[in-house]
Amino acid sequence: MEIKKRDLRLKPIFAMFVTLALCVVFCVSFAACGSQKKYDISIKVVNTLGEEFIFTPDVDEMSATFEYTGEEVWYYVDSYQMPDHPKYSGIWLEPMQEGYDYISMFGLYTAPDGSTTSLTVENRFTKERGEYTFNVYIPDSSVSWYGRNIYLYITID
Repeated sequence: MEIKKRDLRLKPIFAMFVTLALCVVFCVSFAACGSQKKYDISIKVVNTLGEEFIFTPDVDEMSATFEYTGEEVWYYVDSYQMPDHPKYSGIWLEPMQEGYDYISMFGLYTAPDGSTTSLTVENRFTKERGEYTFNVYIPDSSVSWYGRNIYLYITID
């Protein structure tokens, strides 16, 4: 008789845990349905000569060769686009400078003798003969798009 009384006391506790587990599963499912959708992103890199390099979602690398002129030619991310977005698919948007949707660009210059120099915001230009690698990094932490790592290779002959 004693065992049956204990079983009766455990049933409401067990029912409470099952109900709580179902509530958690329901809440998680509901939250996942309401989360914002991420999109693939296209990036437009431009230089001060007016050249455009458009990296669509299926393009991660591009290269170009230019003749040596001794002129500084600056490179920067001009805009981005989300081709599959229902509202913004045909619009090029200006990149944000900080926050979760920040797009950063780094560079590396390799001189003909093999020495290298990092290219920061202050010196992100081509001028001397050699090879330049510009890396555009888009973090996956964005609430709007999937992360990407793209490369623009410039050779100055």
